[in-house]
Amino acid sequence: MSSSNVIDVPLAIPQISAYVTTPPKRYNVIATSPPKYASDDVEKEKTPTSSISLEKPPKGTWLHAGYHLTSGASGPQVLSLPFAIASLGWGPGLATLCLGGLVSFYAYKLQIKVIERAAEESGRVPQTFRDLSMQAIGERWSTYLVAPLQFIVCFATVVSCIVLGGQALKAIFEGQELSLYQFTIVFGCMHMLLSQLPSLHSLRHLNLCALLASISYCALVVYGCISAGSTRDLRNHEYSIKGTHPQKMFGVFNAVSILSNVYGNVITVEIQVSTIRQPAARNMMRGLLLCYVVVISTILPVAVTGYWAFGNISNGNILQNIFSEGGKQYMPSWSFILLNILILVQLIVTSVMYSQPTFTVLEEPLYYSKKPMTMWQGILLRLASRCIFTVFATLLAAMLPYFGSINALIGALGYTPLVFVVPKIFYLCVFKPRSGGLERRLIYFTLAIFSAISFMGCVASVQQLVMDAKKYHLFANL
Repeated sequence: MSSSNVIDVPLAIPQISAYVTTPPKRYNVIATSPPKYASDDVEKEKTPTSSISLEKPPKGTWLHAGYHLTSGASGPQVLSLPFAIASLGWGPGLATLCLGGLVSFYAYKLQIKVIERAAEESGRVPQTFRDLSMQAIGERWSTYLVAPLQFIVCFATVVSCIVLGGQALKAIFEGQELSLYQFTIVFGCMHMLLSQLPSLHSLRHLNLCALLASISYCALVVYGCISAGSTRDLRNHEYSIKGTHPQKMFGVFNAVSILSNVYGNVITVEIQVSTIRQPAARNMMRGLLLCYVVVISTILPVAVTGYWAFGNISNGNILQNIFSEGGKQYMPSWSFILLNILILVQLIVTSVMYSQPTFTVLEEPLYYSKKPMTMWQGILLRLASRCIFTVFATLLAAMLPYFGSINALIGALGYTPLVFVVPKIFYLCVFKPRSGGLERRLIYFTLAIFSAISFMGCVASVQQLVMDAKKYHLFANL
């Protein structure tokens, strides 16, 4: 693009930096302004009526990319890894965990290449996952499949974080005469405050805090598991897979889904485009390497020590084994409070980060009105839309504190396709690797495997929902 026709200043919308055609004058955008869209058949350009801006081009380094990626991928789901391995056994469990890491890293690498090629061919950088899908597979597939999937996954992640955040607050203030839904509302208020940060790049310091919190609570969990394993009589440990044949089968389906999705991050396009300075692809790869070093160095010790210490009695939340297994407690009480505080930090940052793509979708139509908006009108519009979104998500979390079971189904339908399947389809459509070549065969093989994993995860999630249906009631005080 010619510098005489465009301003190379990113607009400060959540997770998005866009290049817009304007007179040769610099703006700093505070209010949100939607990006351009592009596809093979249709090009759309819109001009937002908000007359405000005001941020410089992306200045994020590869370290910032690492913070964002790690915060988006790692989370309290790591506490379920020993339970997942208990459904598979030592060999298959660890092999699945490592295979998920390799394939997801390969998928992210292909996606980085697709972003660069799409920008070269169209003359514009795809600003969101939706824009990238428009350029790669066309507007119709993007509008009716990929974009809704990302929106649903991000929204479900936000609600799940609010549910878990309320539970963490309740654990911290145990003994208080408050119900779970009241703690959930408190967490929702914290989310509402931080959600007013205008862009993904503005979360970089919070994401660093989340990264450090993740490393810290994983280290504490490993210490607790080692303490438990050294105290308990290991000769009585059982590492066989429990249950009837149908229970084992569904357990395998559920475990494979958990282990493969532990690396999931569905906002990598927004991270690369809106926060990372040029050369974005190289900085993104370095950030991705940092992310995987941190994630693997935290999840593997938790998975191995947790399963080693508790075998096939590993709970879906390993903290329950450490602090209440058999009436015993293998760590001091204060460490339980510290663990929940660290988890709370991780959850609040993750919830705000995954809100950004949903804010973009919800706010985009509001900024295309016939009547121009002033700077303060844009700010108030953003404030109102984000508060309404947070109220709705918090209400849903308070009503359905068992949302984790539903979220397992959404994860199987959303995370697995968006992380393991869709980027490879983008690559096939954009680069068109040689038919019969090794690369094409490898991509087809992994597509088939992880499509099957997605299907198996859906089956296991539905089966679990049917089994637990009798327990569900609104505003449950779990």
